[in-house]
Amino acid sequence: MRVIVTRETDDPKGAGPVGLAVFDPSFPGVFPFRCESPAHLGPLVKCLAQLYSGESPYLQFVVEDAPSIADALASAGAARIHDIVHMRGELPR
Repeated sequence: MRVIVTRETDDPKGAGPVGLAVFDPSFPGVFPFRCESPAHLGPLVKCLAQLYSGESPYLQFVVEDAPSIADALASAGAARIHDIVHMRGELPR
């Protein structure tokens, strides 16, 4: 089972989704994971932790192209395990 969780802002000036997470509540991985800013991160992560039903004592997030989100998670105690590098260019023949 996959669950899609969105976090919406309460600010009437910027109403709409500010975060998205797709995950299986029995598996400790979240991908894709997007959050507009570190200010919106806490409630989204807390919601996922409450919905998680697996046995691992942690959740893993795949954070792409969002260094401020990765830094905020690290500041809150998360450990960076892997870095994914997106590379572009023509492959040599």
